[in-house]
Amino acid sequence: MKVARINKIIFSEVIRMQLQSLGKIITKPEIERRFLVNYLQKNWDSHPHLEYKQGYLKTDDEISVRLREAGNKHFYTVKTGTGKVRDEAETSISDYFFNSFWHLTKDRRLKKTRYEIPHKDLTLQLDIFKKYLKGLVMVEVEFNTIEQCDSFIPPEWFGEEVTDNRKFTNKSLAIHGIPKGFKGWIFT
Repeated sequence: MKVARINKIIFSEVIRMQLQSLGKIITKPEIERRFLVNYLQKNWDSHPHLEYKQGYLKTDDEISVRLREAGNKHFYTVKTGTGKVRDEAETSISDYFFNSFWHLTKDRRLKKTRYEIPHKDLTLQLDIFKKYLKGLVMVEVEFNTIEQCDSFIPPEWFGEEVTDNRKFTNKSLAIHGIPKGFKGWIFT
């Protein structure tokens, strides 16, 4: 095993243990569906938005450990599972912490602008990807319950649902880029 990989695994486990001992981890199930976009609705760009950059420290089929910068805030996140319901543990981190370990995410990063669009009693999170993912547009919807998730009817501007397609997770996009053979709509 490469030294860099061992260091990343040790780092993520040390941080997990430190955060648990401090009691600052917020753990919750994340109930979410993801969709490609057929077209952008009118005035989509008038909604509040933030620039995101995120990089992955550890990735495998069932777990991802991520550093995220959202505007001027920084987060350390561990996600486990696949599909609509996953476990998520997240905590705020300092700029110093983020910048000290950002280099460990090399070759596993992405940038996007996230727009928060109100829709009934939900918030649609429209992601316009940048850099080598430029042109890819997806929308995520988080729910409070499984029932709410299962009864959700996507607006007509939503495209194919990719919740269960691992090639369209942020983790996979950061590592592999836009899936080969993708024939969806690309924002220009």
